Amino acid sequence: MNTTEPHFNYVRPASAAQSTELAESQPMVEHLTVTEFMSRIPHPTRWHLDDINRFGDKVGWTANSIQLARMMVQSDSLGLIRVFPVPLLMRIYTVIAPQFNWPKLPELLPGRAPRRDADERLAQHLQASMVLASEPEVRESIGNVLRWLDERAQANRAQA
Repeated sequence: MNTTEPHFNYVRPASAAQSTELAESQPMVEHLTVTEFMSRIPHPTRWHLDDINRFGDKVGWTANSIQLARMMVQSDSLGLIRVFPVPLLMRIYTVIAPQFNWPKLPELLPGRAPRRDADERLAQHLQASMVLASEPEVRESIGNVLRWLDERAQANRAQA
C-alpha cells in the first residue's frame, strides 16, 4: 500500500441510533445557487450573463459527473432552482477564474444577509397595519406576531 495517498475508513453504522449519531457528527455544508455564490464574490461591475452561464454549466456538468444528489430550493419567481455545496462551487471557481480573468475568490465568502432586515421590515409593516385594523381580533393577532418577532430579535442579539 502506498503510504503517501490518504487512507479513508468507511464506518458502517450498526444501528439506526449509531447512524443518526454518525450523520450528526459530520460537518454541515452550506449549499447555494450559482447566482447566490457569484453575487458573494466582489466584482468591479455586474457579472456578465456569459460568465454566469460558463460557471453554471461547469458546475452542473461536474455535479452530474460525480453523481451529486440533486438538491433544490423553491423560488417564488423562478420555481425550483438547483443548489450546490459551497466547497464544490469554490473549487470550480478557482480552477476556471484565471481562464476568464475573473476576480480572485476572497479568503472568506460573506455569508447571507441576516434575517433581521426582513424581520424589521415585517414589524414596520405590521405596526402600520395595526393602526388601520378595526377589528380587535386582528389587532390582537398582529400584536402576537409583533411580540414573537421581538422575542426572536432578542434571541438573535443574544447569540451574536
